[in-house]
Amino acid sequence: MDAKQIMITFDFIDNMERDTIDVDWNDIIYLMERLNNDIDHDTSLGHVFHKNGNAIFIELYFEIDKDNSYIVDHYEHISSDRYLDLMLDGRKLELAEKPIREIL
Repeated sequence: MDAKQIMITFDFIDNMERDTIDVDWNDIIYLMERLNNDIDHDTSLGHVFHKNGNAIFIELYFEIDKDNSYIVDHYEHISSDRYLDLMLDGRKLELAEKPIREIL
């Protein structure tokens, strides 16, 4: 069963506020609402943002909670090589055209 809700943890929020990543909250919310991957176990997914002519590669870490919701609690800046590894492993974040998830 595919989860329809995603919880973003306070740790994730704190890290976003402290980090120098050139990605804003609207970008993160856009991703989470449109996440189209079917996650059935704890995993990470790669994504690339294109901002101001630069590519920003991140790896987002997801857990499944007891209510079958997704929890995103951590992210890391990654290299383009790591992003390619994730892509080749089928762990690229896929987006739906419209929002399909609820952010908690």
